[in-house]
Amino acid sequence: MEAGHDVITGSAHRHSPGCSSLMTDGTWLWRQDFPHYLETHHVWLPERFLEHVRGLNYRMPTITVAQFAPHYDETMPLVGWASAVPWDRRRSRSCPKREP
Repeated sequence: MEAGHDVITGSAHRHSPGCSSLMTDGTWLWRQDFPHYLETHHVWLPERFLEHVRGLNYRMPTITVAQFAPHYDETMPLVGWASAVPWDRRRSRSCPKREP
């Protein structure tokens, strides 16, 4: 995980570690440091997103690799990760293994 800075002010913030890591609920995609922008800059959220979150009862659904993998190659360039390595479906698991 990299340390990052607020893209508006340039200063570090408490969500810095892994800030550009992506999160998804299977429908919407956002950066891991998105709470910082809500709390600090009061960014506007689209009504469709708010309705979606309310419809999920404000809970993140479980997303498996099998659900996200088909969208990986098309999504990474859209979020500025054009250099992302293409998804190797032969080496992927549909669910993470638990470590003992």
